[in-house]
Amino acid sequence: MMNNKFLNPLLIVVIVFMVSLIILVNVQIFNGVKEGSYIGKGYEFQNIISFSGEGEVYVKPDMGLVTLSVVNEDKDVSSATEENTKRVNNIILFLKNNNVEEKDIKTTDFSISPRYDYLDSGKRVLAGYQINQSVEVKIRDIGNVGTILEGAVTAGANQVGSINFVVDDSEEYEKEARALAIADAKQKAYELSEQLGVTLVEIVNFSEGGNYPIYDYDEYSEKRVVGMGMLESSVPDIQVGENTIRSSVSISYSIK
Repeated sequence: MMNNKFLNPLLIVVIVFMVSLIILVNVQIFNGVKEGSYIGKGYEFQNIISFSGEGEVYVKPDMGLVTLSVVNEDKDVSSATEENTKRVNNIILFLKNNNVEEKDIKTTDFSISPRYDYLDSGKRVLAGYQINQSVEVKIRDIGNVGTILEGAVTAGANQVGSINFVVDDSEEYEKEARALAIADAKQKAYELSEQLGVTLVEIVNFSEGGNYPIYDYDEYSEKRVVGMGMLESSVPDIQVGENTIRSSVSISYSIK
């Protein structure tokens, strides 16, 4: 027969375990009842209406971007590279002497391509090498664009890419365009809510679809460059025009 002094502690452990189990079961039942009270309740539906708005700001550009290139060929790759480098260096020297800073001159392309001739027999033979080197130039003195182009061609450029006139710091104009777009959307919301006989409660969503400049371009391509870098005319008359900075927004309201 088991001694009573061992029985009592064992009985206490069993009792504590049973009480803990009962408490745990009751908690689970309570939580289940609580969760069950939400069954069948759907998502609270909101009546929402959305409006779009547009805003535009017109700005005169203050900087020109242009790509100047030197393309040349030679049977010997070293000679072709040497000639190309000499002409590009002359262009860069001219730019620096005309107040274009080094930070505003960036090489964007340098390539060496073999050139082949095809004989009547169909055989391909190496004819030489073509070197293409391009630099992108920021012209901050926008009134000097024509002079820069004419001088760059004289210095050795034989291809001039399309000119892109930009606003160097457009952040404030973008904010202004956004404010106009928001005002446009809110005005539409007010007018339409009056016509529909509904009340605007609060803004529940906002998105901005576009806040971007529309650039003016001037087509100044290689067809205006003849011979070994001579212009058909002297300094070209470059028209800057205006850029459009546009913003598009969408505002959604809850209504009642």
